[in-house]
Amino acid sequence: MTTTPLFAQQLGLITQHNRNYEGADPMHGGWGPHLRSVMQAPDGSLWFSTDSGPDVKHNDAILYHKLVDGSWNPIGTNSLTANGGRIQQNTAHILVGRTILSYGVDVDRGRLVECYFDTLDPSYKACNDVWIGSQPYAVPDRSNYVGAAVSPGGFRIVWFTSTGNPGQLVHLWNFGSGWNGPVTTPVHISGNNYEYAAYLRPIFSSNNTVELIGEVGIDDVLFLAAHVSITIANHYPRAQMSWLGPLDLAYAPKDIWVDDADGLHAITGSSSNVGSYFYKAPGGVWHYHSESGLPGLTEARFQHIAATDTLYLLSNEGPSALLLRRGSVAGHTGPLDFGAFTAVPIPSPSGTNLTSPPAIYNMARAYQTTAVQNLNFAIVGTNPTFDHQIFHLHG
Repeated sequence: MTTTPLFAQQLGLITQHNRNYEGADPMHGGWGPHLRSVMQAPDGSLWFSTDSGPDVKHNDAILYHKLVDGSWNPIGTNSLTANGGRIQQNTAHILVGRTILSYGVDVDRGRLVECYFDTLDPSYKACNDVWIGSQPYAVPDRSNYVGAAVSPGGFRIVWFTSTGNPGQLVHLWNFGSGWNGPVTTPVHISGNNYEYAAYLRPIFSSNNTVELIGEVGIDDVLFLAAHVSITIANHYPRAQMSWLGPLDLAYAPKDIWVDDADGLHAITGSSSNVGSYFYKAPGGVWHYHSESGLPGLTEARFQHIAATDTLYLLSNEGPSALLLRRGSVAGHTGPLDFGAFTAVPIPSPSGTNLTSPPAIYNMARAYQTTAVQNLNFAIVGTNPTFDHQIFHLHG
């Protein structure tokens, strides 16, 4: 692994008010690493959305941040309580054209809520229930773990889990003229039922197929890394679920990347605190590759720049190291060798610690309709002391 700093990067503070709680009912500031990203609007402006509330049971508002002249500034808010309900968990955010769309489950009213915020006119904003046909959509009982993505063609997909035995993964989609679905898939893999599918990180392998890597579990005790594939089609097919690998190798999901010409790549943690890398050739099955060059890690995200066919991997490796890796994937086939990537240590700014972030957010095409053009990550400070902070890594 080369560690010569061959490419420049900078860190800037996005917010000091990231939602997090200590005490008897805690929530660390990195909860829901699949929910947001640094987003680029068609005019080139960069945006980031966060959530705010008095405690872990109440998510009362969305806060919108914009990079202006090198500094992140709060631009506006959206109330999540205006309809009289209660959203508990953090909301999922995507940027479709110039509009930030956010999705959350109202656990009191049993509704899926969609908020919009115009990046060119911040006064044009509201939150409303999602309707299917002529009535508001009533989510099943015990629904949560929401996620959202936007396809290369611009259609939206939202998913969540209704927990149970088995849990039910629910997804619905919107081509631009209204919501369709829902489609419900039991969380059932290899003959076994699981209570939930959660923290699903998205990427599209085609305009109509989204690939997700996430956590499938029971009682928040057993959680395994699983691959979920959802294809939107007229016959409303269910999601397809499969394991990445055995529990000791695929313990905690981190991220997934699609090589358009050469299959899927996924990174997970493991029970031995060593990073695991899996590769799935087109039409094949997942295979573990121990020679991938990843040491121990607790968080990792990809970012792909299509114009240059450059792949970045930002990960923390050990208790005191945050590394940004970069490699060309032009013409690449087969498994990746991260040990051959150029790697740059990312130092923590004075007064904070980023060496073991509970969440890393990547700019990715699944979160915005604008092409990804430059290096952009957001990093949550190490918890429990610094997870109220989120920093922007760019270059």
